[in-house]
Amino acid sequence: IINSKLSILCITWNVGGIPSDQKYDIRDLLTQNVFYQNNHSPDIIVIGMEQIVELDIYSILTITSNEDSVFDWTDNITSTLNDIFPYTYKKATVLHLIGIYCICFIKSQLNDKISVVNTNVIKTGLFGALGNKGYITFTINYNFSCLISFAVAHLESGQNSNQERIDTIKQILETEINNQNLFRNSNYWVILGDLNFRIDTSFEDALI
Repeated sequence: IINSKLSILCITWNVGGIPSDQKYDIRDLLTQNVFYQNNHSPDIIVIGMEQIVELDIYSILTITSNEDSVFDWTDNITSTLNDIFPYTYKKATVLHLIGIYCICFIKSQLNDKISVVNTNVIKTGLFGALGNKGYITFTINYNFSCLISFAVAHLESGQNSNQERIDTIKQILETEINNQNLFRNSNYWVILGDLNFRIDTSFEDALI
C-alpha cells in the first residue's frame, strides 16, 4: 500500500517448522518488494509467519513450546530489518498462537502518530479449542484519524477444504466486527497468512 499519507508493507511466510535455533538469512524476504527496490522505507511493516514450530501434539497442547522460536524469529527479523532500511523501526507488537507468529514495526519518526490499540488471538483448531489453526488480529490507530486492522491466519489445508477456509474467514470478520468496536470501525482491513486456497486450474495454465 503506497499513498501520500502512509505506506504499509505486509509479508507472510509459512516457515514449515524451521527449528528456532537455526539462524536463517531472511534478507530476501525483506527485500523482494516494491519499497526496497524503489529505495523507499515503508511506514509500517507487518510480518506474519505460520508453523514457526512443528505442529505436533506436544506443541499444540503445550503453551510454552513456541517461546524459543518466538524469541529467535523476533531477534532475527529485528536485526535484519534495521540493516536493510535506512530508517530505524520500533517494534510495536509481537503476537503468537502456537505456530502462528506476527510482528509489527513502525518507523521510529512516526512513533507519536501510530499506535497499536487492540489485539486478539483466536484458536480455530479441533473443536474450536486447539491452536494448531487460528488467527491473530490487531488494530493500528494512525494519527487519531484512521484505523487499520490486520488478521494473520493459518487456515485449514487440503484440496477439499475450501468451504472450511471460507467459513473461517467469515468467522474472522463476523467475530471481530461483532465483538470489537475498533475492528468494526476500521477504515481498512488486511488479511494475510497461509490461507491455503488452491487455484482451480491445471498446473500448466497456472504457470506465469
